[in-house]
Amino acid sequence: MREARACLCGGRDAARLGDHPGLHHYTLGQRGGIGLGGRKDASGEPWYVAAKRESDKALIVVQDRDWASLPADARERVRSLQRAYVGLWVEALRRLRPEVDNRAGQAAAHAVFGLLNSTPHSARLREERMRTLLAAMAWQALYAVPVQRA
Repeated sequence: MREARACLCGGRDAARLGDHPGLHHYTLGQRGGIGLGGRKDASGEPWYVAAKRESDKALIVVQDRDWASLPADARERVRSLQRAYVGLWVEALRRLRPEVDNRAGQAAAHAVFGLLNSTPHSARLREERMRTLLAAMAWQALYAVPVQRA
């Protein structure tokens, strides 16, 4: 089910590129599974999620050439938001598994992002079944983080 008026906007001019199924399906910095491959007007460079604008549910995506044209403060803002998002995942993991250190938690979060970001677009399951499968796999991946013993 698509969110109402959920704009997929990209590039320096923030042109409307299409619709998306909901902001919760994407993470900042995500490079795969955005659904923009094969566009006739695309440069062939990968797209990635630069921002999620809650006010109008816009998903802002850029290509590397756009990233380079952002002012330094805007690039730092995106990176800061990305780090904060990863931090939220690490905090949640460490509440469940306090023995997991921050670095392992960050690596685990990024691994789960990869699972959640790419798999839904490559599988042949109905949305609800895929959501259930990915939730179970994400939990198992997070619980499987080995603890480094001194």
